[in-house]
Amino acid sequence: MVARGRSALLQLHVHGAYAWASDDDFPPVLQLDFGAALSEAATVKGSVYTREYERATVSLDCNTWSSSFELKSGE
Repeated sequence: MVARGRSALLQLHVHGAYAWASDDDFPPVLQLDFGAALSEAATVKGSVYTREYERATVSLDCNTWSSSFELKSGE
């Protein structure tokens, strides 16, 4: 989410020829719609990066390999 372009592919393992994504127990963050990216990624401090989307701010700390997905108010 921080470094991707205008589109991305999330490919998941499929059990059998046909499977429904809703049949798997996905993390809730995979079901959120952040909207379109409003800017390129920016360095916040050192190895911490952030990127603004229409409905969220996404951050990645490369020192601790931790991320955050903060929804904007009203979402």
